[in-house]
Amino acid sequence: MVLLILAVPSLSLLFLQNRQVQTKVSQLLAEQLSEQLQSNISLSSVNYTFFKRVQIRDLYIEDLHGDTLIYSELTKVRIKQIRPDKGIIEIRKITLQNAGLNLVIEPEGGVNLGVIIDRGKKPHVPPERKNKLHIHEIIMNDGWFSLTKSGHPPLRSEIDFRDFDMLGLEITLEDLVSEMDTISMNIISLTGVEKCGFEFHHLKTLMSIGKYHMHFNDLEVDLPGSELHVPILGFDFDDWQGFKGFSREVDLTFESIHSQINIQDLFTFIPASMTLLDQLTLDGRVHGKLNDLKGDEMEITFDQQSTLAFDFAMIGLPDFKNTFLDYNFREFNSTVPAIYQLISARHGPDKQSLYPWINMGNIDFKGQFTGYPDNFVASGFMQTDMGRMLMDLSFKPDSSMGIDFQGQLRTGDFKLGEFLGQEELLSQLDMDVLVDGNLNDGAIHADLKGSIDTLYFSDYAYSNISLDGAFT
Repeated sequence: MVLLILAVPSLSLLFLQNRQVQTKVSQLLAEQLSEQLQSNISLSSVNYTFFKRVQIRDLYIEDLHGDTLIYSELTKVRIKQIRPDKGIIEIRKITLQNAGLNLVIEPEGGVNLGVIIDRGKKPHVPPERKNKLHIHEIIMNDGWFSLTKSGHPPLRSEIDFRDFDMLGLEITLEDLVSEMDTISMNIISLTGVEKCGFEFHHLKTLMSIGKYHMHFNDLEVDLPGSELHVPILGFDFDDWQGFKGFSREVDLTFESIHSQINIQDLFTFIPASMTLLDQLTLDGRVHGKLNDLKGDEMEITFDQQSTLAFDFAMIGLPDFKNTFLDYNFREFNSTVPAIYQLISARHGPDKQSLYPWINMGNIDFKGQFTGYPDNFVASGFMQTDMGRMLMDLSFKPDSSMGIDFQGQLRTGDFKLGEFLGQEELLSQLDMDVLVDGNLNDGAIHADLKGSIDTLYFSDYAYSNISLDGAFT
């Protein structure tokens, strides 16, 4: 009898070590969990050893629409400790092979994964009494991730975040911690290819997701032609439903330190527009809701010789045409060919087409830019190789008719002769005029009215000249 009593637990232990028994028990547990979550959960086999190692094959979880939510061909788990009495679950390592996650954002704003998680929650459990989960390391090999936003038309960019698929994912995570209402993790490395063929060479970040936030700290991203250095990319909100009205309800925080951005990489994520900039460097901080966005200490360098340092406020995005713009340019250093290329989307204009403006040389502007994209005022001080200018001009760009402008223009010690290529006849010009004109395809036509304080013509200075005429 004593031997029989001692033999029962020993035989039970051996019985539970049998792979077929482990698989059958696990399948029964999966069926019970399926009923609780009202979602199909299945697996083909489970192998558990008493060295706290678990191996699961073909783990499959459906969403409420019968589509794949989570799948893993092979999952290996090394358990460190499970302490139900203290609410602690600690995992040494999880390895996933050919695994993936398929997220669907519903038209009303919910997420397919969120619905299932909500069904699995225990009601009325305060955050301080929830279990703490700590996974020291997670490795994914040959994984995939998809994101679909149902009920929305596709975007015009190469990568469409309404129909997004990442393939060949290689991911290494450390210190995934779920505690209270927050999940944090250290993404050491992430590489993969989007279905359009665009490659993510490397991504690393400290990530935190909670009930009211999603933050990426120390974000580093290597793309085919770009290197992003982002100390903080943050989204703060009252609840996750706020993403449905992103521009009005989500506070954005973004900071960049000397990020190198290739324009073709950028156009992979947003609809392309006509520009021939190849590369730019971005520094600065952007914060606020999208429809009331502000930028501080911004600095953009492009074409290796142009620098733009500014602060800004933008009210009205994402409707750019009706967005109010208020820019304070602390410094704008460039040249006429670089500016022409930037605004006209033409490559390498010849000197003849830009004559005489190309003679302005280096341009240094400090001032304000206020208004709407199709009707704005630019005021400030400009120093060029030809001399000084003070301006207070309104501009009305038109894609077919060029740019209409009018306002006040003052010059000081302006080298008119060198500007027009007439050094033998003309020299210095000081004037204060009202202008009303048009700039189209490098050609300018303007009516001028005002006074010329000093004009040097054939080595003679003419003063106090009234001006009322046209310039072409």
